[in-house]
Amino acid sequence: MSNNPAGAVSGKVTDTQAEPLPGATIKLSGVNNPAPTRMAVSDAGGRYHFPGVEPGGYEIVVQMEGFSTFTDRNVRVTIDHTTVVNAVLSPAHMG
Repeated sequence: MSNNPAGAVSGKVTDTQAEPLPGATIKLSGVNNPAPTRMAVSDAGGRYHFPGVEPGGYEIVVQMEGFSTFTDRNVRVTIDHTTVVNAVLSPAHMG
């Protein structure tokens, strides 16, 4: 049992056709809390997971070359709960 109560954040990164996007960069940053920014990269199935996240408010930014950036500034993490944030990335408009 951990002395630091924590939650987790996980989800899936897909394109607008619901196809998984491996290799996307996911940044988890604290909003009005001092939690350090954490980074992950989506796996072959487009999935990512941040374990051991302190409770509080967070922002998630998902980026991948050739796609528009996904941002969710209203991520709430609570103790012993996995907050799911799925990101759908649209193709970036070239030109």
